[in-house]
Amino acid sequence: MPKPNNIDKLIINGLIDNLSQGEREDLADWIKSSPVNEQRYELLQFRWKARELYDNWESIDLDKNWKAIEKKSKRRSFLSIYQNSIFRYAAVFALILTTIWLFDRISSTSFQNNENKVKRYMLPDSSKVWLKPKASIQFNERSFDEKREVLMNGEVFFEVQKSIIPFTVIANESKVEVLGTSFNVKLASQSTQVILIEGSVSFSSQSQKVRLKPGEKIEYDGTKIEKITDDIDMNLIGWKTGIFKFSNEPLHLVLEQLSPYYGIEFKIADEKRNLLVTTSINQISLDLIIEELKFILDINVVKNNRIITIN
Repeated sequence: MPKPNNIDKLIINGLIDNLSQGEREDLADWIKSSPVNEQRYELLQFRWKARELYDNWESIDLDKNWKAIEKKSKRRSFLSIYQNSIFRYAAVFALILTTIWLFDRISSTSFQNNENKVKRYMLPDSSKVWLKPKASIQFNERSFDEKREVLMNGEVFFEVQKSIIPFTVIANESKVEVLGTSFNVKLASQSTQVILIEGSVSFSSQSQKVRLKPGEKIEYDGTKIEKITDDIDMNLIGWKTGIFKFSNEPLHLVLEQLSPYYGIEFKIADEKRNLLVTTSINQISLDLIIEELKFILDINVVKNNRIITIN
């Protein structure tokens, strides 16, 4: 495995096809060591190959251009550093980063949910995604027909359009791969959770790989994958489905789960937070839910636009 301070040099030489056999093997080992590394290099490779949109690499004469700059500068002692191989790599790397940034502007698409309600988006292949508040996704629109890959943060529900081209979700150092299915991915700072609704998915991270069946869940804490095949609490995806079932659940936890689906912020008086709720909800209106809670808990409810106060 290459050392961290050598990886940039390997990446640069890999992109310009200037690696020895040993270096090729080192780079291949680094790429295979995690889904994130694989995604990073493939994205760099794709964008580097598309650099002709802006310039022709073969026509760039770094030595000639640098000498022209050097003649116009009085700081020759500083410019002489260019003769050092490290500075040469820095110049090439800066050019690569500039190219990547320019190509990013026209190829990378991002969706971010900054609202207090669930938002739905359509991907280029007609797959659908639901983003919980504060969630985000990113994908390459130009290459999506050939490589269906999505980077995500937060919690996202996917309904994947069936295709012979695999659909891949990258969440930190984890990867979920499917052909066509429905599943939920929740990415937290130190963990990843996947719940499969229908179809089949494989979840992998580092050297571990697990396949899920409908109704199963995996939890990954950054070290090991735990597969759960017992009855899954479907309230975990209620934020998307609108279907909930509560049995002696504290009121504040009930409203916390209802909040993203209905796009409402709840404020609860301290003395009401732990009132116990037993009820089933199946995509009914918020007004009906409030009326039911008022009846069974004897509470006062004040609604002000998208904020509901309970006391």
